[in-house]
Amino acid sequence: MTRFRFSIDNQYAGRLRQVFRRPIENTGDKLTLLRLEFEIFTPKSDQTLQSYGDLACREIVIGPAAQTQRDANIVRYADLLGLASRHLDNLGGWLALQPTSKAAKGQRWIGIHFGAPSDVDYRQPFAKISKFSAAGWKVAEFRFPHDREWVRVGEVAKFFQISQSTVRRRIKNHERVFGTELVKRTTGRQREVNIRLLAHLLDAE
Repeated sequence: MTRFRFSIDNQYAGRLRQVFRRPIENTGDKLTLLRLEFEIFTPKSDQTLQSYGDLACREIVIGPAAQTQRDANIVRYADLLGLASRHLDNLGGWLALQPTSKAAKGQRWIGIHFGAPSDVDYRQPFAKISKFSAAGWKVAEFRFPHDREWVRVGEVAKFFQISQSTVRRRIKNHERVFGTELVKRTTGRQREVNIRLLAHLLDAE
């Protein structure tokens, strides 16, 4: 998966999207591995939180053997997401944080400062998390399926409501820098575009 490189100088807003259990081998120690999935929004000067469909995940281990009460990082996530400290080792408590709808009342947000990308897998750690409220902000959703990243030029044109020739021209302008991160060819030589990366690039033009 192509990863957009977040600025390490800016604060982003992360909206909790999913909390789900992950497989783990250490069942004898009664440990549970959880993934917290956030959709990342970029704060704009016009008080808009803009999504480009980017997701960032963090995994945590809970359970008696994890000593979560003593883990400052876990306590911090729980505090910012509104989980009472007495539920730190409670699987149901963490799963209940997952929003049941996109109604503003049920959303949970955190502020995120990203660290530099890893040289191994290019993931960017959360260097710092903080309290964030979306009150007073207009939330601009990226209304394209999160499970799709590479799409044909025609779909890109339809999504952004521009002509296919305009899409091709803009792709050409950026392809010299981003290469196969932005554009790839299928076995049938059809062009496919990374729609999330292109969204970032078009917004910056």
